[in-house]
Amino acid sequence: MEGINFIINNKMSISEISESKFGIEIETCIIDMNEVGKEDCEEPLIKIYKKYEKYKKMANDVLEREDIHHRFLVNMEGNKKKYDFKTWYIDYDETVDCECETIEGLKYTSYPIELITPIIKYDKESIDTFKKIHNLVFYGDNNNFLYTFNETQGIHITISHPRQNQLKFLQFFWYFEPIIIRFLPPYRQNIILETATPLRIQFPTFGEIDRPKLKYSSVNMRENSFEIRIIDPDQIYYEHIYTYIYWVNLLIKLLWCSIKKSVNKIMPNPDKPISELELFDELFDMLGDSENIGLNDMTSLRDYFRKRYEIYN
Repeated sequence: MEGINFIINNKMSISEISESKFGIEIETCIIDMNEVGKEDCEEPLIKIYKKYEKYKKMANDVLEREDIHHRFLVNMEGNKKKYDFKTWYIDYDETVDCECETIEGLKYTSYPIELITPIIKYDKESIDTFKKIHNLVFYGDNNNFLYTFNETQGIHITISHPRQNQLKFLQFFWYFEPIIIRFLPPYRQNIILETATPLRIQFPTFGEIDRPKLKYSSVNMRENSFEIRIIDPDQIYYEHIYTYIYWVNLLIKLLWCSIKKSVNKIMPNPDKPISELELFDELFDMLGDSENIGLNDMTSLRDYFRKRYEIYN
């Protein structure tokens, strides 16, 4: 037996899939609630970085109070990030459009921000730590920042495994991409044509699949990892943290299947037209029912993404 079905009954295979790692880039806008009505809408970049320093202090004070040995750093323009397992980066993203609003006579200035997680191991302890930090920093009592979401923002999830095969993962993603895209809100399904060009557009047939050459692709290749760029910051009926973790589980398991399973068995006729619902069943039958790390007894992957599909299409 191979693939996910093998994982259920084999401790070594559970250990193997837990060698996977991921990271998340969260694009959003922040409002400093202590400065409402005191700021101009058009802020120079230096003012934005000062706001990032204030955010960093808030986040690190929370982590120190909770005795969590992670830290937030502001990635000033031109500095090279050194990703590790404990550093969160605060970065500027000019592609995120944050609008100035006036609510009840007060001026709200929102700032574009990208929050980049450390490298996170695909195991319960690491994901539980990620969830704890996310909830403490984003929604904790000491957080004086309000987050706003709009269509210019996105979520990028980077995944890797030491045994990955780049071409095989691209083949698996290409095959299931039409249904994966349908898990996104309609606006996101349209905008990714410009911001994260699907593999199916770049490579119309299975035999053409190659390393994407576009700067913004649905899957961007890095030296030892894959960056999935199509994810949206939207949510269905869970808070944002679980939206992220559902996507992480889906993508890590897809990567794992590309390692363990045969291309010819999963997609014997990859260019043959197939309905979205048939492709949905093929995807989740392949992924199986093994444990979803970080979700405890919450809705299964199949049910969660079926709900997204029904709402958005």
